[in-house]
Amino acid sequence: MRPSISLVIPAFNEEESIGAVIDEFRGCADEILVIDNQSTEETVKVARGKGAIVHEVSCEGFGDTVLEGLSRAAGDYLALVEADSTFVASDLSRLTQRLNEYDVVCGTRTLRDVHGKTGHLPLHSRVANWAVGKFLQFAFFSFSRQFTDVGCTYRVLKRTAFIKIKNQLRTTGPEFLVEMVIGAIKCDLAVLEIPVTYRRRARGESKYSSSLAKLVRNGLRMVWLILSERLRQGPRKEMCGQYSPPMQSELDAFLRDEHGRVLVRGAGKSYGDSCSNSLGPLLSLKHFSSIEIIHTAKGDAHVRAGAGASMDEILKKVISKGWTLSVVPGERAVTVGGAIAHDVHGKNHFLRGAFGNQVLRLEIQRTSGERMLCSREENSEWFRATVGGLGLTGIILWAEIKLARLKQNSVCLKHTKFSSLDELEHLFDKTKHHSEFLLAWLDAMNRPEFQGILIQASQATESAKRERWSATLPAYPLSESLVRILNKIFLFTRSRRTPAVRELSSILFPMGDLKNWYASYGKKGCLHTQLLLPSFDSTRELLTLVSKQKERPYLCMMKVFGPIPAEGLLSFTGEGISVLLEYPNHGETTRRVLDVLDTFIVGKGGRIYPAKDKRVSSEHFQKMYPRIKEFRKYRDEGLSSDYARRVGI
Repeated sequence: MRPSISLVIPAFNEEESIGAVIDEFRGCADEILVIDNQSTEETVKVARGKGAIVHEVSCEGFGDTVLEGLSRAAGDYLALVEADSTFVASDLSRLTQRLNEYDVVCGTRTLRDVHGKTGHLPLHSRVANWAVGKFLQFAFFSFSRQFTDVGCTYRVLKRTAFIKIKNQLRTTGPEFLVEMVIGAIKCDLAVLEIPVTYRRRARGESKYSSSLAKLVRNGLRMVWLILSERLRQGPRKEMCGQYSPPMQSELDAFLRDEHGRVLVRGAGKSYGDSCSNSLGPLLSLKHFSSIEIIHTAKGDAHVRAGAGASMDEILKKVISKGWTLSVVPGERAVTVGGAIAHDVHGKNHFLRGAFGNQVLRLEIQRTSGERMLCSREENSEWFRATVGGLGLTGIILWAEIKLARLKQNSVCLKHTKFSSLDELEHLFDKTKHHSEFLLAWLDAMNRPEFQGILIQASQATESAKRERWSATLPAYPLSESLVRILNKIFLFTRSRRTPAVRELSSILFPMGDLKNWYASYGKKGCLHTQLLLPSFDSTRELLTLVSKQKERPYLCMMKVFGPIPAEGLLSFTGEGISVLLEYPNHGETTRRVLDVLDTFIVGKGGRIYPAKDKRVSSEHFQKMYPRIKEFRKYRDEGLSSDYARRVGI
C-alpha cells in the first residue's frame, strides 16, 4: 500500500497565493493542512474554500507554526512547503521517492534543478545558505552528507523520523529549519538534499531575507544555533524518538495520530531489550507522576501514583508519613508503570511476594483510546495480563499500591560468611523465618567452592547512626585477575562486620550509590541473566555448570522466592531460588556460555527474567512461559518492543 502524504503549509497573510498553492498540490497529497498564524486578511477563508484543512493557531513564529502543523499531520510522509507559490508540485514526487532510502529529504535552491536552471534565489541568499550548510557539515563532521541550503522550506520526512526529532525542536524562528537537520544528524537519521525548482514569489517579499540586514541577522541566528547544539553532547534532554505528553489530552492526540507500534518506556533501567523499540516511537509518561496517600477506615493506607512516578519519589513521600512500599526493586529510578509491566521483586519475596501482589487496581489505556479499570474484582483477566505483561496490553496510566507501616527509616543489617553452597542453603532455611530481607553474594571467580556473604536485614527500632557512602568507579575495564582480588577483599571485609543499624536504602538499593559501575566492563558492556529455578538442588547443579565454563561471571547474587503466587500470566516470580549472573561481554564466546545455561534452565522447569534479558531464543521463551498463548488474547497490536518481536509474543 502506498504511504499516505500530508502536506503542511505555514501561512501568514498569504491571501493572494494560498489558493493557487492548494490547487497545484491537490493531487499530490492525501491531505493538505494550512496552519494560519493570525493572518489579518482572507487567508483562512480562501484556504477553506479550496478544501484544505485549516488550523488557526497563535504561535511565536515560523518554527512554532511548522511544528504545530507537523504534529497535526496524519500521513506516513510529512511534506513542508511555502504558501507563496515559489515551489512546484512536480518536485514533491521526486522528494518522496527518495524516502525509500532516506529518513529526511530536503530541497536545495542553490544548485541547478532538473531543468538545468538555478532558480530565482537572490545571489546574497544563495551564498549565505551555502555557507551555513557547509558550516553545519564542518561543525558536526557530517561529510558523508552534503548541505548547501539548510534554510530551504521544501522538504519531506517520514513520520517515524519526525517522532524521533520532535523533542529536539525548540526554536521559533527561521532557524527551525536548521534545527530539524541537526536533530536528524543527532538521531543518526539518513538525510539527503536534492535540487528543486524555485520560482519568483507571487507577491511581496521574504520576511527573512528581503534585505541584507535581515539575511545577516537570521544567518547569525543559524550559526549560533549550530554552535550551541554542537557543544551540547547528545540529543537535548530527551532521547531520540521519545515523546513525553504533558497531559492526558496530548496522550490521546498522540495515540490518534501515531500509526506505528509504540512502546511506553519508564526509566529505561531494564538491562534487556524489553524497553527498546527500534521499529517505532517510544512514549514516556514522566509527566504522569502524581502521588497521593489514601488512608482507609481500617487504619491501613495505600498510595495512588501515576505511571511515571519513580520508586524514589514515592518512598520520599510515604516514609515521611510513617509508611513504605512493601516491595521495592533494586533501582531507585524504576517507575510505577515499569514495575507493574515487569512485575518486579525485591529482596523480600519470600515474605511479601512481587510488586504485582501489592497492586490493588490500575487503569490502562488501549491504543484505540479505550480506557479500562482493572483489579482482582473488576476486569480481573486484564489485570492478570497487565501485571508482568511487559507493557503490551495497554498503557498503564496509574495504580493504587498497598503500603506497609514503617517504624524507622532504618534496618538492622547483618553479614554472615558462608564457605559452601550447602552452608548457604542451611543459612537460607534458618534466617528466612526471622528476617525481612535476604540477599546472598557469591564469589564465582575464585575456584573451587562458591564462598560468599549472606546479607540479612530487619526493621530497626532506632534511627541509623550514619549516612551511607557513595563512590564513582573509574571508567576503566576490570580484568579477571583484578576482579578476583576485589572479590577476596570484599569477602574478607564484609565477613568481619558486626551487625549495625543502617538506612533502609542500604538494603533496598545496595548498588544504588555505586556510580558508573557499568564502565568497569569496558566498551562492550556486560550480559546479564537472572533466572529462577524451583529448588536449591537445581540451583546447586546450575552453579556447578557455571564453574565448568571457560568464562566466569564477575557478579553472582542469589535470592529466596517464597510460595506467594504471582499475579501475572507472564510474571517471572514463583517459589524457588533466583540467581543473577553478570558476565563481561566477550561476544559469541559469552553468548555460547549463556546458551548452555538456557538449555539447562529450560530442562529444570526454570525461567529467565525478561527485564534482564536480550538474547533468549523464542523457542526457549515459549517453554519458560507456557501461558503465552493465553496472554496473546490481551495483546494491544498498537504496542510492541524489540523483546516482544524477538521472542514472538
